[in-house]
Amino acid sequence: MPARWRSAQRKNRQRIVSGDRWMTEDGWRLLLAVLAVVISLAAFGFSIVAFRRGLPKLRIEAGKAMVFEPQGDPRGVIVVRVANNGGSSAHISGVTLNATDGSHREYPMRVGGGPSMPHELAANGGRASWFFDHAQLRQHARDQVRDEPLRVRATVQVGSNHRRQRGRIDIAPAGSTADHRSLNGRLLAWIRSWTHPGVGLYPFASDFDLINRTGTLTLLNAGRGFTRPSKLTLTVQHADGHRDRVVGYDPVRVPRIWPRSQITLRVPLVNPPDVGDGDTFTWSSTRGKGIGGGYGATTYAEAEEFVKQSKSRTEATDAATEWLGDIAPPTDL
Repeated sequence: MPARWRSAQRKNRQRIVSGDRWMTEDGWRLLLAVLAVVISLAAFGFSIVAFRRGLPKLRIEAGKAMVFEPQGDPRGVIVVRVANNGGSSAHISGVTLNATDGSHREYPMRVGGGPSMPHELAANGGRASWFFDHAQLRQHARDQVRDEPLRVRATVQVGSNHRRQRGRIDIAPAGSTADHRSLNGRLLAWIRSWTHPGVGLYPFASDFDLINRTGTLTLLNAGRGFTRPSKLTLTVQHADGHRDRVVGYDPVRVPRIWPRSQITLRVPLVNPPDVGDGDTFTWSSTRGKGIGGGYGATTYAEAEEFVKQSKSRTEATDAATEWLGDIAPPTDL
């Protein structure tokens, strides 16, 4: 016992001299083992993150839009946008719209404008869009004799996997005038009528002054909130599709419009020196963020023709009134 006691005392003195009263050799081994496990787990986690970054990562969005073709009327479509934010390309073999209810589940009715299948979507920002005919989908909803709108969701097939968009799109049956929006959709539309009121061009409200070369635009605020002050800039869209500002015409200031009210603006008639075939002029609404929606601009030649036709109709009406006035009313027998 004295020998073992002296040995324990020497070990305690050694630990005191070294300044480490609690860490023994077994403790150091345990600490190193724990550190090794932590480092291995961290390396495993980093390898998983690197592996996932190397996989394709698709972001799928779908919504309603209008397609303006070079020849023909605008057409309503459902556009499906797919973006690849992953580290490797994605082999897309199919894009469809799938119904969330009913017996008919898949609608592969794509129209022109999207890439052909299969399609290799590039990594790190590759994008592609596919279009579906909105009128055909509305007709299918009508053929199914639905009381509720057709609800579809975009599905993208990548290899053997099917990636689906979040949310869904409601398509009202053809000929239906009922409001099929959900409670959430109606609430959002009501809020938007306050925050982003819609402004449209009031029809049949044109007054042309050929002497001063000006006309009028009557803007109607159909929303519940005030519009922000803006300006109208004259732009021209050429036959090849690109748009430019027209030089020589100052922007027209648009004041704030009260809810459910209208204002009338005096704008110059367009009379540029050189007009190409297929050029169309527009008063575009701008707020320092680029060209947005706008209203058709009238050229001086169009206004002159309109005034001439209006005068001829007025003269014909006056002549007919004068002729009817010369006819004596019938006498009672």
